[in-house]
Amino acid sequence: MLKTLNFITIISITAAFASYAHVQSQIQQVENQQANSKDGYRVLVSQHCQQILEAPLNAEQVDSYLTMKKHSEKMRELEQPVSKISAQMSELGDQIQAITQQAYVVTDDKLSIDKTLLAQQQSVSAELEQLAAENKGKFTALETQGKHLHQAAQRFEALITPTIGDIEYSHVQILAPGERPKNNCLTRN
Repeated sequence: MLKTLNFITIISITAAFASYAHVQSQIQQVENQQANSKDGYRVLVSQHCQQILEAPLNAEQVDSYLTMKKHSEKMRELEQPVSKISAQMSELGDQIQAITQQAYVVTDDKLSIDKTLLAQQQSVSAELEQLAAENKGKFTALETQGKHLHQAAQRFEALITPTIGDIEYSHVQILAPGERPKNNCLTRN
């Protein structure tokens, strides 16, 4: 009888754990559906720091917004290394300009050229060209991503315009489900 009671207890505990696991699984599915839901996105339009419109976005507008946001995030990723490269290129360009100004000197209507500085200028120019060639792919990727972002932004603008209408606005926010509006108004003392 003790064996039967232990067996029943084990079966009861196992059934309880299985039931608990099933309930937890269902809760997780509901939470995931809510997180992935397109319901709850909305547009908030302000004019002179006063909210004049809050409207829900439809599924097509949300898809377009999320696509635009994805392209924007990709753009930011691509911009980071390119901005460092651009700074290096700008510095080399400044060096070339400074060397050029020193290499060509006009005095008493005579032009004198310092060939040592010209050689230095050519060396820095070659370094600049090499840096540009080595990173051409990064610049091309950034340019291509910029085009994708521009197209996504135009599509979103075309889809959101009917919701906003002809309201003259100074600020538009797209809010995700549960997101609170940001106060972007500056107060003057």
